[in-house]
Amino acid sequence: MFFNKLLDQRGSFMLEAVLSFMLFLIIFMGVIEVLYLVESKLYVEKISRAVCYEAAITSIEEANQIRDMFKMQYFDEEEQQYVYIQDLTQGSTDKYIYCYVAYYHPPFRYIFPEVDKGRRLIDAETIFPRQEPYK
Repeated sequence: MFFNKLLDQRGSFMLEAVLSFMLFLIIFMGVIEVLYLVESKLYVEKISRAVCYEAAITSIEEANQIRDMFKMQYFDEEEQQYVYIQDLTQGSTDKYIYCYVAYYHPPFRYIFPEVDKGRRLIDAETIFPRQEPYK
């Protein structure tokens, strides 16, 4: 009885439509997630470059004091806690400023906004030559 219904052509369009829609939905969600990852990577690189440049033209101490302002430009309040900017005195030398920024990106945050498990690390490093501070 069950096999006769499987061999019947009525309803096969509905089954194909559902399977096609599910495949389309999976691909669409994957594209959206990749776009969020690229956006997060760009923001982390921008923050790294901006903090490093600020430290190069002013001083490391001043840049360390205002480095949280750079997080506020790109990430909302909930996500700012997952952005880490390393202390600029670590890794910097007399000639170069070294900046490391990391962000723990939540996977599929548009579907599961409250879940913090399984975050991916996105990081950026910037090295910039020291310049004479403006007077």
